[in-house]
Amino acid sequence: MKAFYAVPVLVLFLWSCKKEKASKTKTELLTTGSWHVTNYIVDPGIDWDGDGTEETNVYPVMEPCIKDDFSTFHADGTGEINEGPTKCVSNGSQTIPFTWAFLEDEKRLQVQGVIYLLDALTETQLVVKEIEVVSTVTYTHTVTFSH
Repeated sequence: MKAFYAVPVLVLFLWSCKKEKASKTKTELLTTGSWHVTNYIVDPGIDWDGDGTEETNVYPVMEPCIKDDFSTFHADGTGEINEGPTKCVSNGSQTIPFTWAFLEDEKRLQVQGVIYLLDALTETQLVVKEIEVVSTVTYTHTVTFSH
């Protein structure tokens, strides 16, 4: 009978001793590993591939040489885009440096002067939005990156 009471007490003791993980800062989340595009939505649609059909889901029609690129952010506000195994321009540089910074209490991400709304940032996913006005049309680009 004593063993019956000992088990719940032991479980409560172990549970109370469990340390909570400190949540990572946005800089830590962004600078851990490299990111590659896994989804790209534009609203309203655009004729991304020049076939006469407007796409809202751009990712399926993106060139493979773009899909295999990955971006690495460093804590010092620098980073680089790596062209991956297939380069779009064969004699082009393998890596392209960039600068980045968080703005507006880390709600926006500025990369090489372009400001993106930071829609989501977790250990495995980065989602940014860019609003672009062309003539009288406002386009919202939502790009998802993953590790």
